Amino acid sequence: METSSSHSGRIKRASAVLFIVSGAGYLFSMLKEVLVAANFGIGIGIDAFYASLTIPYFISGITGTLLTGTFTPLFMEYNSVDREKARVFANTVFGMMTLTLLVLMCLVFVFSPQLTALCFPGFQPATAALTVKLSRAACLLVLLTSCVTFASVLLNAEKEFAGPAISNMLITVCTIACVLWLSGSVGIWALMAGVISGNLMQFLVLRNSLKKLNYSVAPAFDSRHPGLIKMRRSGLILLLAVVISHCNLLADRFMISWLPTGSLGAYGYALRLVDVLLQVFCFSTATAAFPFFITDAVGKNHKRLEESFVSGLRMLGFILIPLTVFFVLFSPDIVRVLFQRGAFDGAAARITAFTFSAAVCQVFFVGAVILASRVFFAFNDMKAMLKLNALGLALKVIFNFAFMRVVSPPVAGVALSTAATYLFMILWACFALRRDYLKGMRLSPLLTGLVKITAAALPAAGILAALKYAFVVPAAPLAAVALLAAAGAAGAATYLVCGAALGLEESNSAVSKLLVSVREKAKI
Repeated sequence: METSSSHSGRIKRASAVLFIVSGAGYLFSMLKEVLVAANFGIGIGIDAFYASLTIPYFISGITGTLLTGTFTPLFMEYNSVDREKARVFANTVFGMMTLTLLVLMCLVFVFSPQLTALCFPGFQPATAALTVKLSRAACLLVLLTSCVTFASVLLNAEKEFAGPAISNMLITVCTIACVLWLSGSVGIWALMAGVISGNLMQFLVLRNSLKKLNYSVAPAFDSRHPGLIKMRRSGLILLLAVVISHCNLLADRFMISWLPTGSLGAYGYALRLVDVLLQVFCFSTATAAFPFFITDAVGKNHKRLEESFVSGLRMLGFILIPLTVFFVLFSPDIVRVLFQRGAFDGAAARITAFTFSAAVCQVFFVGAVILASRVFFAFNDMKAMLKLNALGLALKVIFNFAFMRVVSPPVAGVALSTAATYLFMILWACFALRRDYLKGMRLSPLLTGLVKITAAALPAAGILAALKYAFVVPAAPLAAVALLAAAGAAGAATYLVCGAALGLEESNSAVSKLLVSVREKAKI
């Protein structure tokens, strides 16, 4: 029988694979963001573009969460007994999902003017008119992004993690190509063409990967399939929970639409930077851990699940807390180096940097909530997800109003409110998990570990602050990257040494592996 330590080790190894692959993909995607910023800056065009993606991504986000929470556990159950039944179930879900999304796609196309007026009432007439036109093209993403999500979820259920992560690069490649070739003639439409073609290419590649696993991904239509009936029963509550959760995005953009032109663009650029951390570390950890959580929940091995969950939270804290410190301190320099050229001027860089420094504070708390939600999904507890997301939406609206009044620029207040919201959400989630499922979970060792991680990060913050004010980050991109990398290395070394001195397990492990690597290279 597999021990808890070896079980956690398998999760960490799977997470590490996703860290590396996702990290490479999202670093590559930064080239796209640099190109987009240089060509479009912040203004009417980029505001309308991000607004036009709101409804398609709202729908695909709901679809993805429903698939993760209801389809994955049932698919793994079928797959453990009969692969052919699992294949039929997958094709049935794909067929019914496609049919539903086609209807939604048509509705988005027809009612784009009404949806724009409802979601972005503060937009100027020119911005609103462009948003309507872009939204009618973006309605294709209602289907495409959900099909990509379905294929990725199916591959992840088979514990194939690298393919979906690598395939994300196709969106970057297509977007870069379209912006380079078309932006001069069609403007912001080049960006939309890149996103649509990239999603189409990604789905075709993932579909080919599934074929190699003997999944044809051919839509089947059987509304009475037993698995589909089970999904409906457990999915109704989850659907409500997910809709509430994704209303956070709508609430943010609704409020930002009343702010000065360019605010939504700055918010979009800042979230793209934060999204790198969330995708590389948070979603990778949750994706790798989820199949193991399901196995332990079904097998009633709650002790091992508890240890895996706590280990995952500590790993996220160990990585993300010091990274948050680094990005908050150097956000103006990072935004300037990445984006400040062409149409993206100094004013755009300043508002984006403020927004990014506020938004990056959310990464650990969001990652912790994502991991906790996977535990709720493993136990098929949709009522808990409903309560968690209802709490999140209520807090988000309250904190948005409060922070927009006291933070300047106000769009940075919207970004900072997310961190406060998810802090309270993870506190409630840990309480609920300990009460209902992980009854032996001791929160004091977890909190002690996080306190030590924070304590180790403080001297590193001091070193980084000293370096920031001792040296001016040069304007030349390569020199700036070199200086930022050197500062990051100094901060990381300080953090690891302080962590080891405080008896932090993760620091001791990292330092030991580093010393072994140095000794092996010295022998060579």
